[in-house]
Amino acid sequence: DEKPRSRRPRSRLHRLHRLHRLRRLLDALWPTQRQILTREGFIYFWMALALLGAGLLHQVNLILLVFTLSAGPFLASIFGGRTMLHRLSVQRRLPPYVFYGDPLIIDYTVENGRRWYAALALFVEDSMVPVDRSISGATNVTPRIFFARVAGRDRVRIRWESKSPVRGKYQL
Repeated sequence: DEKPRSRRPRSRLHRLHRLHRLRRLLDALWPTQRQILTREGFIYFWMALALLGAGLLHQVNLILLVFTLSAGPFLASIFGGRTMLHRLSVQRRLPPYVFYGDPLIIDYTVENGRRWYAALALFVEDSMVPVDRSISGATNVTPRIFFARVAGRDRVRIRWESKSPVRGKYQL
């Protein structure tokens, strides 16, 4: 009569190590960039929800099947967009000072660190906010730049130019 060996309870240190590994995995998967839906994406999302609601309300499996077929491209677009943002870096170069009335020139550079895949249709939006808001006429300046394609292991530079805002200190 041999008794089966019972598993020895895991030590607390071992459980903490497993939780730490899980945490590192989730941190690697969680995006560090902000991703927002376009107007068309919202319309697509609401139409898919309408299909889901109609399918559940009327209990028609064919409508639910159409919903699942429409949800696939939506989810693929979200995950594809997140993977496209992986290993991208954005840098900006600007002059240390600009006088009022002179052109303000900011160079934005996007570098794609991935080997094979290109990054497509990127918008880079920046914000230039006055430090001292008591200056009359001080407004926020929002440069918005579009990068059509950044090939793998390549960098693309685009220059944004505008008339400099009202005098004062600004923070980017």
